[in-house]
Amino acid sequence: MLEKEKEAVESTLEGAKAAVKGAVAKVESKAVALEDRIDAAVTAWLVEHIHGSPVSQNTEAYNHLYRSLDALKARLAADIKPAAPAAAEDKE
Repeated sequence: MLEKEKEAVESTLEGAKAAVKGAVAKVESKAVALEDRIDAAVTAWLVEHIHGSPVSQNTEAYNHLYRSLDALKARLAADIKPAAPAAAEDKE
């Protein structure tokens, strides 16, 4: 009888682990999609507001801005990335 209970607990534990892995994968895929959207939005903003502007005519200023874009995109992604699901705590 104890063996059956142990198997049931192990099966439940494996199911819970699979559910957590699935939830984490879902959050990670949303994070990737979010990063792609941030990249597209920042790039579109650059084209709309900087190309043809006085900044684009100053090579040093434009190059500085362009080199900073990856850091901006990473910061935006980190600041608004959805949080990973919290691990269930043992409430006993």
